[in-house]
Amino acid sequence: MPPQYPRKPPGRIFKKIEQTQPFIFALLTKGSVQETPHGEIIVELENCSTFDKKRLENKENELKDLCREFLGKTLSIKTEIQSVRPDESLRQKNEIKARQAALNHPLVVEAQRLFNGEIINT
Repeated sequence: MPPQYPRKPPGRIFKKIEQTQPFIFALLTKGSVQETPHGEIIVELENCSTFDKKRLENKENELKDLCREFLGKTLSIKTEIQSVRPDESLRQKNEIKARQAALNHPLVVEAQRLFNGEIINT
């Protein structure tokens, strides 16, 4: 586990980013900021979408250069992709809808009528 450094609110570098890249600024402010004694600023973003991660990756070198030029420090951005797991209740609802659609399908209804049958759920 990496060492934990005190968390800090976004500082001067974020004001500069806000002026030049407002969309990236909005993403970065969702994260937590740490500053190490070694002159490194670490921004951690959890539950980042794949789209947002790609946007950050595209601008990462530019952001690092800006941080080095403006503050004389290195910038490190760590992202964690949000897990895409369908909601359990949504999955159950979809399963029930699919079952009802199958039971009401014209061929199923006709087969039940022809054979005087019934559907038994197992």
